[in-house]
Amino acid sequence: MAAMAWYIERVPGLETDFYRSFLATLRLLAEHPQMFAEVDPPVRRALLKGFPYAVFYVVETTSVVVLACVHERRSPERWPQI
Repeated sequence: MAAMAWYIERVPGLETDFYRSFLATLRLLAEHPQMFAEVDPPVRRALLKGFPYAVFYVVETTSVVVLACVHERRSPERWPQI
């Protein structure tokens, strides 16, 4: 993940915090998939705690599908659309 490499270069050890925040967000999505609002139905967005990143995902019948983890300042046109 490019974000982790960036954090490793800037502040060694911060990549671990980023990864933990990402995993915590994934656990939250798995437990409460409808918790976050739809930003472009059916796509939902969950913000990572402590980092300027968002996880975009869709809720399917029996699973959650993560589409992307994107920096909040990155243009949505830079990653594939649904």
